[in-house]
Amino acid sequence: MEQEFTPEQQTLILETLARREAALIQQVEEAIAQTETDANAEFAQNGIAFTAHSPANADYLSAVLLGALFDRLHRGDRALGAHILTMEAKRLGISLLVD
Repeated sequence: MEQEFTPEQQTLILETLARREAALIQQVEEAIAQTETDANAEFAQNGIAFTAHSPANADYLSAVLLGALFDRLHRGDRALGAHILTMEAKRLGISLLVD
């Protein structure tokens, strides 16, 4: 039997989740920016300069984090991983063939 909540509780749950999700995303964005700054400062301290762009950039760090979180989410279950990828593709309006 599923747990039932009053309409007021449902509203509180949804509002709390939305607020906490936004705060989490902001914290992650700040952590990515700080990691980029720290890595580039360490490169500079060691005399390393990049002419084009640093490998420690926000896009790369975001991809690293995405991969780690994806692995955490599917926990090695390939079918679940494929399902998650399919759901994300549908959200983006992309046709995805997973075998």
